[in-house]
Amino acid sequence: MVYFLNSYSIHGQFESDEKCFLALKRLTKVREYLKTVNSDLYIDLDLKKKPFFTNGKTLSSIKDRTKRQYLLSWFDKAGPYWITDRQSDELNYWVDARDDSVILTDSSLHEALETCSPIISITPSNFCISPFVGIKKTDSDDFSQEILNFWNENDAIDNIDSYYDFSDWNDVFARLRKRLDNCIIEDLVLDQIKKLNFDKHIVVSIISICSSIDCYYSINDDEKQTYWENLLGRNIISDSSQTEKTDPIFKKRMMFKLSSGESVRCFWHGKFTYDKNPYRIHFCFPSDVKDSKCHIAYIGPKLTKK
Repeated sequence: MVYFLNSYSIHGQFESDEKCFLALKRLTKVREYLKTVNSDLYIDLDLKKKPFFTNGKTLSSIKDRTKRQYLLSWFDKAGPYWITDRQSDELNYWVDARDDSVILTDSSLHEALETCSPIISITPSNFCISPFVGIKKTDSDDFSQEILNFWNENDAIDNIDSYYDFSDWNDVFARLRKRLDNCIIEDLVLDQIKKLNFDKHIVVSIISICSSIDCYYSINDDEKQTYWENLLGRNIISDSSQTEKTDPIFKKRMMFKLSSGESVRCFWHGKFTYDKNPYRIHFCFPSDVKDSKCHIAYIGPKLTKK
């Protein structure tokens, strides 16, 4: 599966270098993950010339030299560029179904629409809508085409994984470690998940919940509370009850020894149910451990007081 960066989602919306780089960091995560499945994020040739900032300036204006050079080397040198392996008909005329004055011809969106490929949009932008619909204009009739659009990096990676055939739990464990930027999957988890049935539903649930926890540590501080409350409201994560926390047997079961040798209680957990069986993903907060990292220490059947 090939993915395209939606260059129309770059429209001079960033007020600062920091906000711009954070948005592009999300793209980088998707790009790097695509490489692990022998794919890539295809881009337009002229991205370095597009205005990224509200003052009309381009990426060349980013003050941090290391960040500036990294982004420019990607957009100006590394690519890959969709036009070098073009599959679409350059004579076709495409427009945005929401506004036919927005011409998409000869762009990454043109290529994505004609190859029915997903697109990745920058957020925030005015392209946070899926599916994205393009209209191909012809002399006789108009033709509409829908394509998937992702602006959340975890949703994009979930979609990538849906096309990837995991071979076994070792494969799942290895890819989880590649996917998570902020959470550490402890070594002992591999032995735990090997005891589970190798079922795609269980695999997808584990990856999705671990990614949701990991994402919390990537977003802006002013968005964290809303994001966490959303996870709680959707019953994706939960804290153990006060009764459980004071139960001596349960407290002991919640103590996990990390690979560093440190022991920590992990009352907080992600949760899902499959085939009427409850599963738990126990983790600790960065403030709970010396290395200030979120550690995922248990993945398996629900642990009880008994």
